[in-house]
Amino acid sequence: MSKQPMGRIIFPEPFEKVELAFPYKSTAEGVQLRHIDEEDIAAFASAALLTPDKYAGEEIELSCENLTAREIADTIARVAGCDDIKFRRRAPEETEEFRAREPSQIFLLWASRQDLCLDGRAFQEKYGIHLTTFEEYVRWEKETFLSLIPAGK
Repeated sequence: MSKQPMGRIIFPEPFEKVELAFPYKSTAEGVQLRHIDEEDIAAFASAALLTPDKYAGEEIELSCENLTAREIADTIARVAGCDDIKFRRRAPEETEEFRAREPSQIFLLWASRQDLCLDGRAFQEKYGIHLTTFEEYVRWEKETFLSLIPAGK
């Protein structure tokens, strides 16, 4: 069974204009969103199950890095080799309309109102588990991202 690439969840529509449109609040200056690869969640869960004494009583939030919407768009453009990927803010009205069709956008709006930044490097040092950076993830899922870009089809 193949996994559903997270790129399809966060960016469910093909990039018709080769642009990434983010909800208006998630693009505010300085707002960063957490990123974690679902494979890292599985690796961490396995480690916790195999060595329960090490993790007993711990409440652990997972995140590798914190990126702005622009950094996300720039990373996808760089890895995909597509210089013409643009970053755009959705207007509040457009965000509400899109949210009705794509429920995952609710998370982006919620996350943009919270301070969700975590120190992924410190986490990796403490637990000894490598977490995948967003760039590594995009490289791994490059074909999926390219399939969303008209020039990549």
